[in-house]
Amino acid sequence: VAFVIKAMNTIFSSAVSVSALLFILVYSWSSLGVQLYGGLVYSGNPALADSDMFDDNYDVLNFNDLAMAIMPFMAMLVTGGVISHVITGYGLASSGGLVGSTAYFFAFYYLGVLVVFNVFVSFVIDGLTNENMAASLDGEPNEKLKSFYSMLKAKPTEGYDVVVKSKGGQDDVYMKLFADELAEILHPKDDAETRERSSTTPAVLEPEP
Repeated sequence: VAFVIKAMNTIFSSAVSVSALLFILVYSWSSLGVQLYGGLVYSGNPALADSDMFDDNYDVLNFNDLAMAIMPFMAMLVTGGVISHVITGYGLASSGGLVGSTAYFFAFYYLGVLVVFNVFVSFVIDGLTNENMAASLDGEPNEKLKSFYSMLKAKPTEGYDVVVKSKGGQDDVYMKLFADELAEILHPKDDAETRERSSTTPAVLEPEP
């Protein structure tokens, strides 16, 4: 719970400007939608009698008031796309036709969904990553990692340096992936002796029964 609270605090503190911009976009398009399409979607509208908007119950995404006008754009943000039934429905009911409704909804799609919302998502991912990294820095390295760090300090490789000395959740995974390489680095003499003994030990072939 504490991790989630810290992560949310990091996300919202770093994404205040992007969140405000997203809110302004949604509010602006909703207000414009009320002026353009307000009152056009109702049960007795003959233009929508046989439309997919009514048949599939998309008439709830209407612009009859400002609160309802926010819902089409929230659906677009959640799904990451446009709602074709809503576009065609408002194209049938409005004087601007299909061209006007397409331009209206796709303008928000490009600005709100593809640009601003994706920037907001990147802040969310960055906040979670930074919080996870900060949490991993609280751990203490085990003895193998300590000896590995000491070896790097004693025999530094050109262009590399130890900048973090802590154990995170990914260290165990990396140690398993590179177990052989770590063994060769940490115990080069033992590996050399083992290889020498294995090379000098003659192979014994058992006779077939």
